[in-house]
Amino acid sequence: MKNLPISIQTFEKIIEGGYLYVDKTHYLHQLINQGAYFFLSRPRRFGKSLLLTTLKSFFQGREDLFRGLFIHSQEKEWKQHPVVHIDYSFVEYRKDRATFEKSLHNHLVRIGNEYKIKLENTIIADAFIELVQKLHQQSDKVVILVDEYDKPLVDTLSNEEKFMENREVLRSLYGTMKGLDAYLRFVMLTGVSRFAKVNVFSGMKSTLCFHDLPRRCICGERRV
Repeated sequence: MKNLPISIQTFEKIIEGGYLYVDKTHYLHQLINQGAYFFLSRPRRFGKSLLLTTLKSFFQGREDLFRGLFIHSQEKEWKQHPVVHIDYSFVEYRKDRATFEKSLHNHLVRIGNEYKIKLENTIIADAFIELVQKLHQQSDKVVILVDEYDKPLVDTLSNEEKFMENREVLRSLYGTMKGLDAYLRFVMLTGVSRFAKVNVFSGMKSTLCFHDLPRRCICGERRV
């Protein structure tokens, strides 16, 4: 009997470690082929990080990890896409705004380094745009995965001033996505709060379709 993947949130580690994995890749196949922009709102410890790492492995073309799973029988071509995986556990957002901006910029720099891309811009929004455009030029359309997009907000709810500062930083980052549509293959953001309540996606609602209920999009469209 396989061991349970207790406290393991990385798809690659589960598969390579021989842990028990319940195949739900038929849902991933639907997501990947039926849309390009998704938002998932669920409490913490509901498997959001595992979902994103599974998507990351798929878009990186890691066919070896999916052998024996549903999606492997459906995909004919395992095309590699550059992946921008933003994880706020690597970002310092509890101090002052300057520290948050610097730490978030460093996170983007590290992602760029993985693809041997050097970022010239020091402003968050500009650096993010530069990263996506250079990744697209270097390879193919870009995949953006954001793990707990609202973590810098949820963790500072008791400090209104800090909350507002963090919201402005996030707004400058997320607000660029609408203009980057031509460079993007797939976008998924997860969080614990509904994006409409947070107000960090300025101008995006008319373009993006965020899913935050199990079977119905908040725009009213029925989803599987």
